[in-house]
Parts: sequence; C-alpha cells; structure tokens
Amino acid sequence: MSTLSTAALADLHRKSAQQGGSLSTLFFECSTFNDTALGRKAFAERHIPGFAWMDFDRDLSVTHDDERFMYRGTRPHSAASFAEQLGRLGISSADQKIVLCSRGNGHDDGTPLGTKVVRGIITATRAWWVLRSWGFADVCVVDGGVDVWLAEGRETTNID
Repeated sequence: MSTLSTAALADLHRKSAQQGGSLSTLFFECSTFNDTALGRKAFAERHIPGFAWMDFDRDLSVTHDDERFMYRGTRPHSAASFAEQLGRLGISSADQKIVLCSRGNGHDDGTPLGTKVVRGIITATRAWWVLRSWGFADVCVVDGGVDVWLAEGRETTNID
C-alpha cells in the first residue's frame, strides 16, 4: 500500500495552491467509526483543507443485510454502478491520483494517538483496496490520517 506522510501532504497542498488548486489529485476522508453519521459530523466540524467527504457505505460499497458480516457493505460488483458512484465524487478516470485519509474517532476523548491511528486506518485502507481492485493505480493513504495531522497542529477547516 502506498502511503503519504503529513509533511508530503502539506507540500502537495502548497503546490496545489500555487497552481490555483488545479492539481489532478483528489482528496477524500472516509472515516466511519462504524457509524457513518458520526464520521460525517466529525468531518464537518474539522477536517484537512481540500479534502471532500467520501461516504464509505454509499460511495464504495453495495449494501446487504447479511448479519454474518461485520460491515453492511461489500465491494461493488458492477463496473457501471461503481463508475456512477465514483462520478458523484468527481472521480472520472482510473488515471486520477487519489489521496485517502481517516481518523480514529470523532472527538477528542483522551484516546492515545497511536490507538486512534490504528482504529482509523481501517476505512482508509479498505477504500484503498476497493479502488485498487477496480484498476486505480495511483491511490495512497495519509500515514496517520487526520489524527496525526491534528496532533502536529496543522491547519484544519470546517463546513459552515
């Protein structure tokens, strides 16, 4: 799996700003905490600038009601329906670079940073796998995700 350090991500942000935001790289946070609504709320309150929300259940899964499985969704089976799902996110080609991140929980509850990073990596790595399984070659995950970005005191933004 390809990873991107928070320092490299900050550098990519600087380059994008210098080019008027015209890099072909797409940035997504896909934190769920096994509760997509909580993940979306945490994203709205504070996230890395330039990142859009990727709803793991809606955008990268086909839902099912089989209780034998831990997750409600599975990898999309149809290229056409998956292309439609990705199109809603602005992803139009498997040639685009995609940067993914997630976080360990939706709030600051005193959980140690290392524990948050381990918890948070699940959805970003699964998103990486789904995209790679459909032919996306240039996909990477931010090492440490949002939790490390925040611990380093880097800039964040919110959705008003």
